Amino acid sequence: KMATWQLGAYNNNVYNSGYTYNIGNQWMYGGRATWTPYYDEESNGKYLIHTGFGVEYRQFNTDVSSITGFDNLRLRSRGVLRNAVSTLDPNFADTGNFFATGQTILNPELALVWDRWSMQAEYSQNYFYGARAAKGATGFNDFGTIAMHGGYVQALYFLTGEHKEYNRNNGTFGRVIPHETLNAKKDTWGGWQIGARYDWLDLNAKGIKGGLENDWTLGVNWFLNANARVQFNYVFTEIANEGTYAAGPNGSLVGSRFQGAGLIQSVGTRLDFNF
Repeated sequence: KMATWQLGAYNNNVYNSGYTYNIGNQWMYGGRATWTPYYDEESNGKYLIHTGFGVEYRQFNTDVSSITGFDNLRLRSRGVLRNAVSTLDPNFADTGNFFATGQTILNPELALVWDRWSMQAEYSQNYFYGARAAKGATGFNDFGTIAMHGGYVQALYFLTGEHKEYNRNNGTFGRVIPHETLNAKKDTWGGWQIGARYDWLDLNAKGIKGGLENDWTLGVNWFLNANARVQFNYVFTEIANEGTYAAGPNGSLVGSRFQGAGLIQSVGTRLDFNF
């Protein structure tokens, strides 16, 4: 149980909706491998180190038409907190629509559990092949192979003594089971966890100016029982977006990105039931 591996092949059904996000027939091939160089058997994973690496290749549909503006791709971020539908809340970063023939994603990951503490980080490097402002574009609008990237690092601490459970068969973390469930009559208040996270996204590459986003999050998780939790998050976001898109048109949501540079502060809470 020190290592896992997975392979997959996926195909998107042809989707002829007439909308600008029609992407047609597309194949994807992916895999992920994990390794735990250290796992404390005696404590059932109360102390462990997890490493992993994922890779995916996507072969895009290139039979595009004027319905999609001769484009087949768009990358955007709606921010860490999803507080409104995309038509009301501008995107924090957005490439606009552009064209590419394929994409490769490289994704290393690292996690550490040490009693009440846990640390986790991932990095995503993305390569897009045959990138253009639109299919058939030449000159300055022919970008060739471009790269975009992002990632995060976070640290969490259980105030009530739990530790993050690890599933060795899948190489993933499982649900949190608090030592005590919420019961006011018995004066038990569930499990409490605090944490901090930093993540970033860079969607600028050659002629595509999708923007930069940096997020700092402070959070509290309250686990009422094994199947319910309440989350509280404060997010401080720094964005830097140039005033215009250098790639193709922005599709059905023209102008749906914050322009310029500035700060966004967000507060959010969520009640989550899961089974």
